[in-house]
Amino acid sequence: MQSGSKPPKGMHKADIVAALKRKGFTQRGLSIRHNLSPSAVSVCLVKRWPKVERIIARTIGVPAHVIWPPRYDRQDVPIKRGGKKESRRNDCGPSETIPASRTNPHERAA
Repeated sequence: MQSGSKPPKGMHKADIVAALKRKGFTQRGLSIRHNLSPSAVSVCLVKRWPKVERIIARTIGVPAHVIWPPRYDRQDVPIKRGGKKESRRNDCGPSETIPASRTNPHERAA
């Protein structure tokens, strides 16, 4: 790889869909055949979903690390993401300190 070049992105979504069609499957049909939500395969093309990614890879006969290089190592083991996003519920601003006298929600304030 040349310095400054981008890492490989893998197969394009349209190429994956075309490979499924060559094997006789639609996205919806493959999802239903594996007892998944009818939209599972189409969701997997834009978001990580290792179970469905493995199904697609087996179906089209291409290793997962070739289809999604950023998601899998050369042994087809999923690469964990750098860090989890924090929940939006916890991003409400500075946390307040609750006085010890008010820790029981059923207790009335004096």
